[in-house]
Amino acid sequence: MLEEVDDSDFNWRCRYLNILVKAMVDADRKPDALKVLDKLWDLTKKKGECKFQETLFRNRLHLYRDNNAILANIKKETETGADPNAYKQLYIIQSIKSGIIPDP
Repeated sequence: MLEEVDDSDFNWRCRYLNILVKAMVDADRKPDALKVLDKLWDLTKKKGECKFQETLFRNRLHLYRDNNAILANIKKETETGADPNAYKQLYIIQSIKSGIIPDP
């Protein structure tokens, strides 16, 4: 329903879709939550970044920590092109926090 509304306040929509993802994970509906998160990430790529893009990036890493193929794609995205949001460093930090790579 939030996608259909197409509200002009893009950050508001992103914020509530992100909360929906967290609620779905809490309700043991992780596959559905990941679909919504992927849609949200794609939406932010098309319309421009929302104010809490870093939070979305961290959530993607944390929720996909068991899927090596997706993690490889995320890592590849961070390593190619310009990195104005410092996602390369954020990838490493969040990977440690989420247990993807061991704490040094």
